Amino acid sequence: MGVTIHYRGAIDKPERIRDLQRELADIAKSMGWEYRLLDDDWAVPPDAALVNRQGGAKVKGHLGMKGISLIPGGGAESLSFFVDAAGRLRSVMDVIQQCEGRSSSDKRWVSVKTQFHSPDIHVWIVGLLRYLQKQYFSNLEVDDEGGFWETDDRVALEA
Repeated sequence: MGVTIHYRGAIDKPERIRDLQRELADIAKSMGWEYRLLDDDWAVPPDAALVNRQGGAKVKGHLGMKGISLIPGGGAESLSFFVDAAGRLRSVMDVIQQCEGRSSSDKRWVSVKTQFHSPDIHVWIVGLLRYLQKQYFSNLEVDDEGGFWETDDRVALEA
């Protein structure tokens, strides 16, 4: 079984998206991680598609989101905080599926798999989510398959 952290919610004040981007970019830099910013026009409806290309797939079109994705490196999954025009956290793949007519729920989750990270990274991500819940996403919901969000039990997480 993989260990994944799922999270969803909406940014309390969409006008603070730039603050979120700056703060998380600073964190990524201090950790030696890469990051990716999105700054699409929220007034333009998304029309994104996934296009297969030699060497992988690429997103084509407009995602209609603003935010940042932290990229730890070492093959680890990125940790993204992209919000749509309604201020809801969304994943790139979810928006693409919506554009293709394959997704319609307003209760979408964003996820990051941590099973290939050390337990330290899992604990760090939970700490970051707790901080972001206080600063930007007061309605943030978290479903932590490792149980750390709910229990702070590192021994159980490592098991």
